[in-house]
This record gives sequence, structure tokens and C-alpha cells, in this order.
Amino acid sequence: MHRPSIYDRLHRYRKPEAPAMDASPRFEAGRLALVAALALTPAGVVSTSGVPEAVAPAQDAAFSGPRGEPALVHRIEGLIEASPGVPGDPIVCREWLLLGTLLDELLLVTADIPEEAVVDVVWTTALAAPARDWVVERLKGMLERWRLPVTFQWVEVRPPADCANLHERLAPMPGSRARWVVWLSASSLVNGPGVDQLAREGALRTVMHPQGLAAGEAASAVVFRRLVPDESGGAPGTAWTLHRGQRSACVSRRKGRGLSQALEDCIGEYTASVCDDLPEADTIITDTPGLPGRSGELAGMLSVRYPQMDLAEHGADIEMLCGWPGDAAYGVQIALGAAVAGVDGNALLLQLREDGITGAQWLLGSPALEADKGVADAG
Repeated sequence: MHRPSIYDRLHRYRKPEAPAMDASPRFEAGRLALVAALALTPAGVVSTSGVPEAVAPAQDAAFSGPRGEPALVHRIEGLIEASPGVPGDPIVCREWLLLGTLLDELLLVTADIPEEAVVDVVWTTALAAPARDWVVERLKGMLERWRLPVTFQWVEVRPPADCANLHERLAPMPGSRARWVVWLSASSLVNGPGVDQLAREGALRTVMHPQGLAAGEAASAVVFRRLVPDESGGAPGTAWTLHRGQRSACVSRRKGRGLSQALEDCIGEYTASVCDDLPEADTIITDTPGLPGRSGELAGMLSVRYPQMDLAEHGADIEMLCGWPGDAAYGVQIALGAAVAGVDGNALLLQLREDGITGAQWLLGSPALEADKGVADAG
């Protein structure tokens, strides 16, 4: 008589296999839910708790303009001490000190992430290997030592972002199921190469050249929740929706004509592409109105498009907080937009730094946010 083997008997009690699930949820490409943002600037910390008072740049005899006059700089005081083994390159060292100081404030922006959530960390930087790899290892070590109640799935390094490509920069890695992503950015132009770059462009602000940009530095951390298609009203715990921005070619400021019309066209075309019934802007956040040929035409265009808005009260620019910090400027602009607009307000972000290019982006508040019943809250 045939007796079933131990393998046959065990097979009877095996649980049926669960149907295969898609390992990578499909997230929206053109929207991100902004949950929290924080920026370190020479003026102080920018967050939803408040915006520091503007500060004036200081003369620094270590850096000079084309005629040998002292350059004006915005420098952050009180950074963490340099750790052993930090690369000797002053640019690399300064970016790491900014990033390390920023991480000390990370608890402030991760408080709204649910416990046990799966989180991606993306650091955008222009640093190249091997210095970049050195910073990544220290970054991973600091995140582990913090022992935050979340799971950091990936710590990725990607190139600097702008309003048109940030959503791609923060896209999940293949196989990632993380609904949350923390974007880190830090940079400084308070160094020889940074000051020289501004001087070559004719944009350096000095004691003899008041129109221009003071070399600055900054760091930012922004927490986003990735949205699935058709997810309405943002996501649980979300205060804003950041739409993909647009960069458009415009008339060179050096030609002295048509900048206001180019800005009007860019804003109008971009706004129509975002939504048919977009609410009015509650605040305007600009990056470089101090450059020659910017502030006058910008103010003229905005006063025509938004006649009801008091730009002195409802406008802000990052220059007053940090001068021009380089690649970190964009993160500061987003944090400033959220802080000034508030959770029920809308901010229009305008990027005018590059000659012949205008950037526009909407950050829309969510005053009556309701949880999407069909979307899981964590991870």
C-alpha cells in the first residue's frame, strides 16, 4: 500500500501563494505633495513657523571685485565643526558643513512622516566623485545614528534641480515603493571660485557695484509625498501641491527690451497648462530681482497681472536672506514660498537668474484637505 511521503503531506498544508503584486506603484509625474520644508540661510531658519528678518551682506576683504574692491557676501555662522578626514577642497568642505548642520534640524521636517513609513532620500549636488562619495557615506551614517522611526530605503545622489526637472530628480528608483521622499540641497559661493564666477558674469555685488548678487550660501530639506494618479486634494497630512514648473526662453536682459512681456507670456502659458481654473497667487517669490534689468520690469508686469496684490507685503525674494547661494537657491525658494503663503495660500515661484531663461512654478495650498480613502497612509 502506498503511503504519502512527508513532502506530500506537507504540501497539503501549504498556504496558497498570494497573487503577484506590482512592486513599484505608479506615481504621478507632474505633481508632488509638499508636507514640510526648512531652509538654513545667513538670516536664520526659514520654515512654516516663520521667516527671519532680511539681513544685509557683509564686506569680505578675502574676496574682491574686478577693480579690487571688497565683495559683499552672505555667510552662515555657527555651522558644525569639520569632522576628521573631511576633504581639503574648501567647496566640498563647506557643502558638507552646510549639509551636516541641516541634518541637525531634520527632526523638524520629518515629524509629519508616519512612523514605520518607507522614505527615499535624494541629495542633489554638483560635486563630483570621489568627494561626492565621501559625503554620501557620512550622510548615510548620520541618518543611521539619528534612529528616526522610519525606514530610509534609498539615499540617492542626483544632479542639481530646477523647477522643470525637480519631479524627475525625485522620481523613485526601480522597485521603490516609498511614498515619501526627503530632498536635501546645500551649496555655497562664499569661496574663490564662486565669487569669480559671479564676477565673470558681471553679476557680483561689491561696495562699488551695488546692483548685483552677493555671494551667499544655504541648505534646505523638503519633505514630499508622492501622489498616485487621480489622487485628489493632495494626500493625508499634506499642506501644498507643487506642480511641475516650466522654463521658457525669453528676451535677454542685456537687450533691454521685452522682459516684462516675456514674463507675462511665460506665466500665462504655464498657468493654462496646470489648470483651467487656477486660483490667484497669494504671494510671489522671486530669486534674483537685484540683477540689472530685473526689478523694474518685474514689478511693472506683476502690478498689471495682479493689481490687487501689494507686492511689498505679499512678495519676497531669497536674495534678502542669503544672496545668491548657487544650486541651493531653488530649495530655499520653495521653503520661502510655503512659509509666506501659509497652508491655505498659493505661491507663484519665479526664477530669473539665467539670462534669456524664465522659470515659473505653482505651489498650491490645500485649505480643506481630506484623506483619500483609497490610499494607504504609510510607506
